[in-house]
Amino acid sequence: MYHNWIQHPTLDRERGGSGESIPTVTPDRVLSVFDAVEGSVITSDDVATELGCTTEAARRTLEVLHEDARSSRRRTVGRLIDWRVAWRTLPNYWS
Repeated sequence: MYHNWIQHPTLDRERGGSGESIPTVTPDRVLSVFDAVEGSVITSDDVATELGCTTEAARRTLEVLHEDARSSRRRTVGRLIDWRVAWRTLPNYWS
């Protein structure tokens, strides 16, 4: 199930020209952090530093990615680390 990040009212937001609320920490922006930092895992601190947001907004958006199966995670030494899930196309043996 693809989780719609717009349903998360607590993500960092800006106001548009007509006053509408616009999220600033989107899952796609967080995914770009995987390419920006050295190594294959990221933390909410990495996201906050790269995107200039709060660590709480980073953590919530990483949770959205995890719920959507676009990343995976584990706890190590009291910290959550996340990594991008590589999607594979499986061969179709029934065609």
